[in-house]
Amino acid sequence: MNALRFDAGYQLILGANYRDERGDSTGVLDFGVIALPTDFSLDRSTASLFLDGHALVGFPAPARVARLSFPLSYW
Repeated sequence: MNALRFDAGYQLILGANYRDERGDSTGVLDFGVIALPTDFSLDRSTASLFLDGHALVGFPAPARVARLSFPLSYW
């Protein structure tokens, strides 16, 4: 992640992210009169690039003015 400051009130953040998630679970949600299975299996990878812009609007808190995210799985 890189942060660029153009002026005292403006900032641009560029970055990339990659997540690899895997998991399994077995279980039952028991209501007494009915039991619901809660089993699941997960296997996913997510890659993305992002661009985040900030500007000082008012005093003293910065406010986000724009954010663009591009998941690489769509390309």
